[in-house]
Amino acid sequence: RASNRVDISRRVYASMAPGGDDTRVAIVGGGVAGLACAQSLVAHGFGKRVDIYDQGSRGPGGRTSSSRPAEINGETMVFDHGAQFFTATNAKFKAVCEELKAKGYVARWDGVFGTLNAFDGVFIPKRRVSVGGPPRQDFFKLLTADEVFVGVPTNQAVCEGLRALAGDDVTEIGRASCRERV
Repeated sequence: RASNRVDISRRVYASMAPGGDDTRVAIVGGGVAGLACAQSLVAHGFGKRVDIYDQGSRGPGGRTSSSRPAEINGETMVFDHGAQFFTATNAKFKAVCEELKAKGYVARWDGVFGTLNAFDGVFIPKRRVSVGGPPRQDFFKLLTADEVFVGVPTNQAVCEGLRALAGDDVTEIGRASCRERV
């Protein structure tokens, strides 16, 4: 229940109060959540004591990672492995998206969105879609989102942008294997 919710971030920050100690924080995972955690820690004074470890062989990104460039018929091709787009519904994340957009890491995607009826093949554009009914009708919040974003040039840029926003206070992301102790 909402009344029983505890803001664990306040407890964590209070128990690890920045100051003269040499407490270091290791974040396992260099995807969106790990980098958002790093940004939050830096904003609360942890500075150069935040290290991020990621297992990704193509670099950090988690669900926003991209393939290595490949030559196909003389053209360089890259594709996104996980998320092809993302939306922002939280006010704080919307502000981060605006900053990422201003710095060129993400762009608004103005594609044609809607639903395709599997029974009669009729496509209904987003502006005319009623999102009432079962929650899975708008599973990705694509039909109700004010904006849809994509990374530039691929969605891996989302994490590159989040890393850049954290600044020099976050130690470079280290690659860790699943057998390595952090």
